[in-house]
Amino acid sequence: MALGFLALVPERMAQLWALFWEEPLVYFPMLGIWVLFELYYIVSNDDNDVREVDVLDNGISSIYVAIMISPVIARGGELVWADFLSPTPRTLLSMGLFAYAAFLILAAFFKFMPLAVVHFLGGASIDTFFTLIGLVYVNSDIPLDPALITIILVPIATTFVIKMVRRVSG
Repeated sequence: MALGFLALVPERMAQLWALFWEEPLVYFPMLGIWVLFELYYIVSNDDNDVREVDVLDNGISSIYVAIMISPVIARGGELVWADFLSPTPRTLLSMGLFAYAAFLILAAFFKFMPLAVVHFLGGASIDTFFTLIGLVYVNSDIPLDPALITIILVPIATTFVIKMVRRVSG
């Protein structure tokens, strides 16, 4: 099993890279913005960098991605109840993002999350992850499998660890 997973990684990386070059005006600015945010958070040592407003921003962004990948948009605006009564993976992903977005928006307004959770959910990485997963899902034939998710999560997890070490070391 592990060898099969490792064998897929180079193939998924090549597919993802090809997708980025098919629509460079979509993917490269998104990744560039993520890199700028992460560099700022790594360099900055202020605990007030990420706030509830960033959680709200990520919630709004997740709603936008959920709308983009929803079956309603895929059908050109046609609402078909069968999509929701017998949901496809696309419908489930869209509904999951809507639920996640609603949670973030409520959390931002009512400020009930601990600071560590605000830092995690309000950071640029988690938003970039969900946006990239949604875009890859609807704009390509690349399967959403553990290899692809790992390829996307490795840089995100790496910058997250660097930020945490930077904050702890002061």
